[in-house]
Amino acid sequence: DAPPISMAGELPGPDPRHGPGHPLTPENAAAARAGGLDQAEFLALAETLSSLIALIEGDKLTYVNPAGCALLGRKPAELVGRDFWEFVHPEDREVAMARGRARQAGVPQPKRLTERLVHSDGHAVWMDYSIDLIRIAGRTAVLVTGHDVTERRRMEEELRRSEERLRGLRTQAPVVLMA
Repeated sequence: DAPPISMAGELPGPDPRHGPGHPLTPENAAAARAGGLDQAEFLALAETLSSLIALIEGDKLTYVNPAGCALLGRKPAELVGRDFWEFVHPEDREVAMARGRARQAGVPQPKRLTERLVHSDGHAVWMDYSIDLIRIAGRTAVLVTGHDVTERRRMEEELRRSEERLRGLRTQAPVVLMA
């Protein structure tokens, strides 16, 4: 048997018994809850999710799933091996770098955050992230899962501007006195 991913996040080296397309079935999902998934099963799952899934070791991206690649308009080869902050919006980059370095140094950091990434065409993509430390083949890595919240942010900003206009109209509207 291949060593499993522990519930604490231990991800061992590759399992030669399974190819990258090994499906996650209800049977092996139950086994995962009981004893963990092997690396091939983890990757098979990550490859099918519609959320961004990325692994970072040190400052370098070591894995980005197809959904993450599509979200950023890039191929895996354009992402893997590069510093993660290259894809963070310039206005958020310094804070992201400091947070990443602090996490590497063992300083607790928020596990959930929202920040912008940059698509290959230059537009900002707002992301809601969860960030966890895991072990992969004996090495510590950062597991990032994220959802695109760009449209939600746009709608929230539109609502805020609309409410400001409404407040402005109320303060400027003539007062009608009733006798």
